[in-house]
Amino acid sequence: MKKISREIFKEFKKAKRVLCPLHLNPDGDSVASALAMYYLLSRMGKKIRVTSSDKLSNKFSFLKDCQKVEIKDFTDLDLTKFDLILFLDISSLNRFTKENNFNIPENIITINIDHHDTNVRFANINAVFPEIGSTCQILYEFFKFQGIKIDKNISDLLYCGIYTDTGGLEFAASVRTHEIMTDLLRKGANHNEIVFQLERKLDIRHIKSWGEILENLKIDVKHRFCWSTISYDDILKIGCDPTDYHGATEYIKMIKGTDFGFILAEQEPNNVRGDLRSRRQPEEEGFDVSQIAVALGGGGHKAAAGFELKMDLNNAEKTVLKTARKFAKKH
Repeated sequence: MKKISREIFKEFKKAKRVLCPLHLNPDGDSVASALAMYYLLSRMGKKIRVTSSDKLSNKFSFLKDCQKVEIKDFTDLDLTKFDLILFLDISSLNRFTKENNFNIPENIITINIDHHDTNVRFANINAVFPEIGSTCQILYEFFKFQGIKIDKNISDLLYCGIYTDTGGLEFAASVRTHEIMTDLLRKGANHNEIVFQLERKLDIRHIKSWGEILENLKIDVKHRFCWSTISYDDILKIGCDPTDYHGATEYIKMIKGTDFGFILAEQEPNNVRGDLRSRRQPEEEGFDVSQIAVALGGGGHKAAAGFELKMDLNNAEKTVLKTARKFAKKH
């Protein structure tokens, strides 16, 4: 890790113009790791743009420089204006744009820093550590190796990314993770404020989307999983943001007699987002949900993964049920 961090920061020092795209449906680790690098590289005198194909959840708006994230698809950018592209928390080339046909100019250096088991090592430099629970934790180690001062701003960002991607330290949190979180607190990370902003500032429409999902909850007793759906029409009726349902994934991990669960959300017509969660941690003989996500063209962690399907909700449900039953354990 120390060697590759040295190699990466050598490229950072040479670069003048850096692009950092977020992955589709960006989560806390994606947003926070990109903003931490935006803050650091800007401090180093680099011109950096952070972009996202999807709108960010409002719950991340409290993070420093969040307003700097441009809602713009990767394929709409003139890549010749950059000499380095930094891919953070991204496991493959189909995880940050909705377009299939694009080329990255050969003269642009690409760096991939990630922790997903499903990473395909697509960049010039790949720093992939599946044993680590979040990309923000990898950045913490890199910053320490390179003697970079971790101030309050960076501490808040890294703390947020680690907290969200480990489910509040519920999974993929090693002894080292807890040591890092403690150090970030000492350096100024505000645990109470971060938790308040992430979990206790929800619009009522957000909660109502969960109610719709819980109302639609079903269970496959034979194959030991549960699932639910929310249609685009219901999202419009409730008036919630298409990503507001995410918190409901916590409930599908609670169902007795299951190994995993998933939620299918029709975010727009013929575009269904799927979120999978394992009930127990895979390292504790829990179910590896990433295998289902990969089979459906997505990716993620063993305990939490996702995918997108370009079809209507009814067909998506049939497709995912068939795939889930293929991999599921039977009674």
